[in-house]
Amino acid sequence: MLKKLAVGVFVSLAAVALAGPAWAGDDAGFISEVRGNGAILPMGGMMGDAQLVAGGYEACGQIRGGMSPQALADSKRGFNVYFDPDKMIAASQRHLCPDTLK
Repeated sequence: MLKKLAVGVFVSLAAVALAGPAWAGDDAGFISEVRGNGAILPMGGMMGDAQLVAGGYEACGQIRGGMSPQALADSKRGFNVYFDPDKMIAASQRHLCPDTLK
C-alpha cells in the first residue's frame, strides 16, 4: 500500500515538473514586442534578450507582490532617462504574467 502511494506521489510530482511552472510566460513574444514597439530599452538597447526577459519577470514579481504597474514604472524612471518602463511593463504583463492583468 505504501509503495503504491509513493509511486503515485512520484508520478504526480514528475507530471508537474514536466509540465513546467504555471507562470511560464511567452518569452519570445515579450522579446518581439519590446524590440518592435519603439520602447526605449535599458542600456540603449544593448541588453541581451535573456537580460530583458529577466527584467520582465522581475517586474511580474513586483506586480504580483502588490506594486501597481504605474508605481513600478514610476520607480524605474529615475534610473535612466533613456528608458521607457511603461512599454516594458505592459509587454511583461501581456506576455510573461498575463495573470496580473485586471
